Amino acid sequence: MRIGIDFRMLSAGRITVNRGMGRFTQQQLREVLHLGAPHEYVLLLQADHDPDLLLPEIARAPNVSRVDLPQELTAPRRGDAPWDVLRHAARLSRFLDELGLDLYHATTPFPAAGPSFWRCDSCALVATHYDLIPLVYPDRYFDAESQAEREAYARTARALRDAERLIAISEFVRVEAALRLGIARDRIDVAHPIADPSFRVLASGEAESRLEELRRRWPLPDEFLLCVTHLPNFAKNVRTLLRAFALLPPASRRRRPLVLVDDLDARGRRALDAWTRELGIFEDVVAPGFVSEEELVALYNAAYAFVHPSRYEGFGLPVLEAMQCGAPVIAGDAAALPEVVGEAGLLVDPRDPGSIARAIERLDGDPGLRRELRAAGPARAERFSPRRLGEVTLDAYDRAGLPYERALTRL
Repeated sequence: MRIGIDFRMLSAGRITVNRGMGRFTQQQLREVLHLGAPHEYVLLLQADHDPDLLLPEIARAPNVSRVDLPQELTAPRRGDAPWDVLRHAARLSRFLDELGLDLYHATTPFPAAGPSFWRCDSCALVATHYDLIPLVYPDRYFDAESQAEREAYARTARALRDAERLIAISEFVRVEAALRLGIARDRIDVAHPIADPSFRVLASGEAESRLEELRRRWPLPDEFLLCVTHLPNFAKNVRTLLRAFALLPPASRRRRPLVLVDDLDARGRRALDAWTRELGIFEDVVAPGFVSEEELVALYNAAYAFVHPSRYEGFGLPVLEAMQCGAPVIAGDAAALPEVVGEAGLLVDPRDPGSIARAIERLDGDPGLRRELRAAGPARAERFSPRRLGEVTLDAYDRAGLPYERALTRL
């Protein structure tokens, strides 16, 4: 089969490409290529993409080619009327037809551009499904004046039903797509994300060596609680975490400050400063901003505990990364997080600051439990297999494309 894959995310910058959907999309294709199936893969890109962000295994693969989308097809204009979006979709469908694709994989079907980026009239469709957070919390993700954006999101959600197969990143997301969108569960495959091998338990002293430069920039203590988050995202539940941290005794907060890793802009830093001052914990919260992957691995290794009290996650990749690095994990008992954590961490009520604070204090008072969780995390992470990710994705391609191959054979 000739398979087109949406790789426009290579234009979004290094941070976006190396985290979340960008990282998963590259992992997915890398693991499919490792299986050696005789398919051809065409990456659809924007002309301004950074080719250096492409994984070497993908860039060097002989059966992978790249096509830049024409400028008029890279995105509908923000606020376009539904009719204009449909015309844009028709133009894109003609372009995909000219490429001779048998299958198109919409890897990020929910950008601002909407469903027009994964319309294909002449080929099979597979879409990756990450979550329905804006549908669950519409008032938190759409302004009262942004009715057009709400409608565009709803159109995209409904359009997911047109894909031959949906690849969900967790069983939770699979069930939610069936319940909220009415998609038959037997059309939804579950391909869990993976933590790359760079996320690992480091040798003695290696974490400290990696953190030397970070410590020159920020007052990073010897012991700390760690959270890798995104402040503007309501689902990440940062304010509840801060309220939980404020419930801890002052001596405990001074001994083990909270390190919040987030690529904060000036507005985000002002908001965080205001929240922590209001709660009286300003001196006990360290926010180093963006950190390199090498530093992030070291932070996971050095953390007294990793705290991730999200109220909603389609998967929760930082939790898996932390477990693979041997960090004791405290996570919200919500959405996909129990599916990821299993018995290898402590689950808390993400709505209750007291529940989070009690879990932190429990670890503080039970060194044996911390040792158990440090050992359990890497063992749990092994269940999320790179080979399984490739196999599920390739199977979805084959099952979606088979009816189209049969139809062509009959012509």
